[in-house]
Amino acid sequence: MKIIQLLTRPQLRGAEIFALQLSEQLKERGHEVLVISILSGTGDLAFSGEFIQLGRQNRTHLDWVGFWQLKKIIDSFQPNIVQANASDTLRYGVFAKKLATNRF
Repeated sequence: MKIIQLLTRPQLRGAEIFALQLSEQLKERGHEVLVISILSGTGDLAFSGEFIQLGRQNRTHLDWVGFWQLKKIIDSFQPNIVQANASDTLRYGVFAKKLATNRF
């Protein structure tokens, strides 16, 4: 199974740490996992797989560039599941799903 794990930003907080621990466990079980952080941050998160940091700025208006960046990654990776835990990941995940060719 191919899974994308969306993080709000690279930071050492509960949701992000849990998402990375879950991703490591899924990877150990043979799943292909891609971790993506949406917003810029300073946390030093470790993941043994591919970890893409989009580095988008926190904005109150719609970030079409960020949505299109995520859409391109989704179309390329073709995941079965996109896990978005909360906050901005939900907004980006929903818009990227609407734009993506792959309707995970």
